[in-house]
Amino acid sequence: GGSFSEHNLGSQLAWFDQVVHSSNNNQISLAGLPETPHILARNSYFQLGIGLPDLPYQQCLTPRRERGHCRLLQHCILPEFSQNFQVFLQYVCFIEGTYVGACCPVKVNSNLVTQPPPPPPTPKPTPRPTTPPSESRGCGLVYKPPPTRIVGGKPADPREWPWVAALLRQGNSQYCGGVLVTNQHVLTAAHCVRGFDPTTINVRLGEYNFSQPSPGAKTFGVLKIKEHENYDTTTYVNDIALITLDKSTEFTPDIWPICLPDGDEVYVDRQATVVGWGTIYYGGPVSQTLMEVSIPIWTNTDCDNAYEQDITEKQLCAGDRAGGKDSCQGDSGGPLMLQQGGANRWAVVGVVSFGVRCAEANSPGVYTRVSKYTDWIRKNE
Repeated sequence: GGSFSEHNLGSQLAWFDQVVHSSNNNQISLAGLPETPHILARNSYFQLGIGLPDLPYQQCLTPRRERGHCRLLQHCILPEFSQNFQVFLQYVCFIEGTYVGACCPVKVNSNLVTQPPPPPPTPKPTPRPTTPPSESRGCGLVYKPPPTRIVGGKPADPREWPWVAALLRQGNSQYCGGVLVTNQHVLTAAHCVRGFDPTTINVRLGEYNFSQPSPGAKTFGVLKIKEHENYDTTTYVNDIALITLDKSTEFTPDIWPICLPDGDEVYVDRQATVVGWGTIYYGGPVSQTLMEVSIPIWTNTDCDNAYEQDITEKQLCAGDRAGGKDSCQGDSGGPLMLQQGGANRWAVVGVVSFGVRCAEANSPGVYTRVSKYTDWIRKNE
């Protein structure tokens, strides 16, 4: 509690005066300095968010592999980086593409109880969509077969992944991903929508390149957000949510639903594809163009060993063992996909949940295992 100012930051961070924008002490520069060549976002300056409340944003792992959340810098000043800017850079994370934060270990904030915002007013009931569910509309089929081929990834082709959704904050900045599963429902990660009023989020379908007009793209408001009732912000188990759009969409070559997975296959050693507009490398700029990368699915035992913690049967891991290919910041909530069945329909088998930095060797990304939630999804559609 209490007010916090730039002076407080300057007194606690030895390097603060070197990186604060001289004309506006509420901005911090993370570009143009010789010691930060790898942080080159489109905007050189990020807001500090002075005066904003202490909230846990996206999950992260510290350089010491401790679980944490991205928090505004003034709410997480750790002794190890207060004197050393280089060490601080290893903890940097970005909040909503606007604010600079630090990956704050859960234990640092374990004594803080963040009150959730009051629930939004209950919207008037709307008729359920009359369009049949995606399964009866040819879900998971694309007009062109994707090649067998994000960090270490390549640009996707237009219309290659017509079910991928972009979650937008006010101002239309993309901050998370999602995937269309019916004509009015988008699957995403619970941590992408936690604490958000539906009126503050838009969903973009049919988008490909944010820097160019996408004639087939459409933007929707959000009628309702259903976060999994047992989502655990510490372990990220049940990190899944369902967004109901404010109106149903027509299916087009640019907008098409993906299938939910069949059965309970574990998919070990299969090559899966992850797509998104997240940062191209850790701490770097977001991608304007939808990116894709193909990565193998790990056994949960190998994943347990990599993270030195329990990865439950409701989670799955995937990543290039040598490093270099992974989902990254901003890809959260997006789909991990496989082809299944005789028709080779694409199914969403994972939802991007968390990882350690991006594309680190022997550090796979962790995904919510969608096959464990198909009943929950259908119940909440």
